[in-house]
Amino acid sequence: MRTAGGDAGRAARPGGPPCRRGARDNRTVPVGALVIDLQLPESHSLKDKRMVLRHLLDTSRRRFNVAAAEQAHHDLLQRTELVFAAAGSGLAHVEEVLDSVERFVWSHPELTVLGTTRYFLDLDD
Repeated sequence: MRTAGGDAGRAARPGGPPCRRGARDNRTVPVGALVIDLQLPESHSLKDKRMVLRHLLDTSRRRFNVAAAEQAHHDLLQRTELVFAAAGSGLAHVEEVLDSVERFVWSHPELTVLGTTRYFLDLDD
């Protein structure tokens, strides 16, 4: 099989060097998840809840470059559980990103944070 770069058996990425599948260089990829249990006491309809959640999730994605989603309590007007996930080059960076997201959520006076939980995973590259 002939591919870009003249390397047999490797598929080329468009506009880039060939992919290296199975290559190991002893690096790890730390991944962190932050779960936040929230109460929205001022939410009186699902529309109110959606408006607040959309702001939190979209701003977090954009500002902190994290994956974000509502995880539980979809059918309750004044309760939700959000999860944010980040991966990075080092555990300290991942912790810093999750700290920033948590401070951002706490900065909203219309929310009551009922609890937070963090999970960390080190994936071999």
